[in-house]
Amino acid sequence: MDWRQLQRDLAAGSIANLYVIHGEDTWQVDRSRTSLMGLIPQTEREFNLVHLDGSALHMLDLEAQLQIGLLGDRKVILIENLRPMMKGNDKEEDSSQLGSVEEEQKWLYHLTHSDNILVLYFYQNLDKRKRFVKQVLNAARVVECPSLKNKRDDMVRIIQDLLQSKKLRADYAVIDHLVQIAGSQIGIAEQEIEKLALIFKPDQPILLKDAQPYLSPSAELNVFQLMELITGKKKVQAMALLTEILRRGEEPFRLLGLIRYQLRQLVRVQQLQANKVSEANMVQALGMGSYALRKTVLQAKAFRPDTLYELLSILVSTEEAMLSGTMDKNSALELLMAQIFVRVQ
Repeated sequence: MDWRQLQRDLAAGSIANLYVIHGEDTWQVDRSRTSLMGLIPQTEREFNLVHLDGSALHMLDLEAQLQIGLLGDRKVILIENLRPMMKGNDKEEDSSQLGSVEEEQKWLYHLTHSDNILVLYFYQNLDKRKRFVKQVLNAARVVECPSLKNKRDDMVRIIQDLLQSKKLRADYAVIDHLVQIAGSQIGIAEQEIEKLALIFKPDQPILLKDAQPYLSPSAELNVFQLMELITGKKKVQAMALLTEILRRGEEPFRLLGLIRYQLRQLVRVQQLQANKVSEANMVQALGMGSYALRKTVLQAKAFRPDTLYELLSILVSTEEAMLSGTMDKNSALELLMAQIFVRVQ
């Protein structure tokens, strides 16, 4: 299934105990993950919403989480990058993770025999040839989040679907303008359509001249420029740009998602460079122009690989603080920016 089918299932009350979300489209993975997080009421999230780092997770840690008593109806346990399911681990697996068939079966038992909702998510495609991966996928509801192949045509189709879901009738010029704003980011398109749904009545024809005053400049470009300033060690200008973006009314969660996307792009650039992939193939793999790629390569050089993963972990904590209300959204973003800045090498 895709993220839209997942949302339909959840809305219909069809909920499983094990989900696997995987793919290279960051927004789709995040949207699916957030939809499942929404199963836990805000008042219970401190106790019943758990995030675990699967790359360092031991079976005893998972067992402990599964045994902790609930204060609500259920618990959602999110595990990012469960190591036994990751690519390239066949020679690296140790006895604490997946050292034998017996170990596989123990992991599989814990994943499939829980009264909680387990969500395994990966910002990459899984290797379905691996025996353990096959077993888990067969037992789970799988949400696939592939990157857009023909980006423009796919985005046009997705925007048309999103408009239809809101019962909006937009002229093709509006759709074309939304494609230009969103680029390859489905989340940006969705945010813009949400604004149109607040302004225009269902089935009312929407012309570009009527919609344009309400549509934002590309937030994707804003975040790219923000990362340019940060990696250029221009802290004052970076914070000024963030303040201006927020002043214009950009949604902090939207910006957070775009920052996550950009950091993951930097990770992918470093991985492709380590594998000696040519610039032409990197352009194709990342879905960006050669100029944007060269800029992204320079941004990636500003961070060590382990630092990028550390920042992605900090970003998760920022998201939790924003969701729980323990920190003002704008302040949380400003703190995140400061944490990124001090890690530029």
